[in-house]
Amino acid sequence: EAAANTYKKIPQEKSSALQKLQSERKERQVQGFLDRFSIRNAGISGVGPAKTVTLASYGIETAADISYSAVTSVPGFGDATAGKLIAWRKKCEKNFTYNPTPTPQDSQERAKIEAEFSSKAQALANKLLGGKQELFQLAKTTHSRLAADVPDLRSLYAKRWQAEVDL
Repeated sequence: EAAANTYKKIPQEKSSALQKLQSERKERQVQGFLDRFSIRNAGISGVGPAKTVTLASYGIETAADISYSAVTSVPGFGDATAGKLIAWRKKCEKNFTYNPTPTPQDSQERAKIEAEFSSKAQALANKLLGGKQELFQLAKTTHSRLAADVPDLRSLYAKRWQAEVDL
């Protein structure tokens, strides 16, 4: 029953995933654009080679990695350095131009979602078909057991019937 309910929800979940993919398209493009700008090559005042190495050790290497919380979570980095890095990120971001035309990456992401839900649907369909076979087998076994002549049961039934008559 749970598998059937999950199977019924697949089209709706797939539609939601595709809508999310579309709505996050611009953000993915911005992140991809900002990922091209290395902090190491930026020449930000107050952020020299030592700070660049420290940031990189915490996974902050490009403009795409910069956020206030990410920078201030690095030991020794406070509001001043975070402000400089965020200002540099915004400067880089000003050069971004949104491309509304679907890109190969969009097609790959869409195909990935399609494949994921197709695989999920197929697995659930197989499970449901297996469940159908299992129920058929259980019904067959139950019918054969009910049809079987059980001597002890017949004897008990006769004794019970006789007891009712005697009462």
